[in-house]
Amino acid sequence: MSIFGQTKGTEIEKQIAQLATGEAIGGAMYYALAKVVKEQFGLDDVAKEFIELGNQETNHGAFYASLNGRYPYDEKTFWQMVRGLSKAEYKGENNINQLINLHLWGLMKKQ
Repeated sequence: MSIFGQTKGTEIEKQIAQLATGEAIGGAMYYALAKVVKEQFGLDDVAKEFIELGNQETNHGAFYASLNGRYPYDEKTFWQMVRGLSKAEYKGENNINQLINLHLWGLMKKQ
């Protein structure tokens, strides 16, 4: 039996959505802590532990999101979403590069 969408439309859908959000935020927090402990304190081993915790939290969030059918699980809609994500990631990378260039340009103008 598939877990996809099993809690969608049920009395626990809202609670499952809250769990999914909490786990996703927790995953991001642990990844951020890994960056801090590695870059600021030079503790690579501790960073690896935080990354593993982030992986676990993110996996839990994905489980809850799957229960609620948050993402498409029919083939056509799934691949349409993936194409859209690909375009968004490409655009996001270009936007980040533009921000970096503007920031560097501003630093050069100050000198």
